[in-house]
Amino acid sequence: MMGGILEVSGAAEQLAFTFIRVIGKRKEEWALAITGWVVSIPVFADSAIVIFAPLVKAMSSVTGISVVGLALSLACGLQLTHCLVPPTPGPLTAAGMFNVDVGQMIIGGALISIPMLIVVVFYTKWIGKKIYQVPNDEGGFDRKEFKQEYIKSMDELNAMMDAKPLPGFWASVEPIFIPIILILLKTVLDFVDMGNPVINFLGSPIVALGIGTLLAIYGLVPKEDNKACLLYTSDAADDTPCV
Repeated sequence: MMGGILEVSGAAEQLAFTFIRVIGKRKEEWALAITGWVVSIPVFADSAIVIFAPLVKAMSSVTGISVVGLALSLACGLQLTHCLVPPTPGPLTAAGMFNVDVGQMIIGGALISIPMLIVVVFYTKWIGKKIYQVPNDEGGFDRKEFKQEYIKSMDELNAMMDAKPLPGFWASVEPIFIPIILILLKTVLDFVDMGNPVINFLGSPIVALGIGTLLAIYGLVPKEDNKACLLYTSDAADDTPCV
């Protein structure tokens, strides 16, 4: 539902353009893999996938890079730290079962995952050309044979951004980062055994993402009527595949 609002309002495109301008062109897979690697330490990988899915789709649309390679970069970055670095429950439980110091587990898991992340990015760049698939105007995806001329240059991206009336950066980023911050606070407080009832409630993934959805609705499409907002969110929910 949040993703539907981010897409129709142009916020996902605003984030994609900003992301690319900051990191530079042709580094998109690296940026998403590193983003996933960092974010998944405090935030569950499934919640992070939901949060960043609109950004991945928008990046593919504006750059011409295959959504397969971009999504796989993000997903692999998320899963590496999700499986290897506490305070994610899996590695935290493993540390307890084998009586391993949690600090050592964090350092060891992070170090082990870095060379794996490097290998993953080279693979995602390769597979993105083998399975070349980009979003189309109907909301689906077109698959075709990869050609280098499909990849847009920085000048083309700047022209696209200047030609579109997009929402502001902060309004676009709030629905994504406020849920991440809330989930992070809950994770940190639980990790140091200082749980707070209010933070526990606000930082639970369902509630945090619900807050992100409300921020998206009232911050990005405040002038739309209720029926239009319900249509955006219901269409997005109907289009979401079951995993």
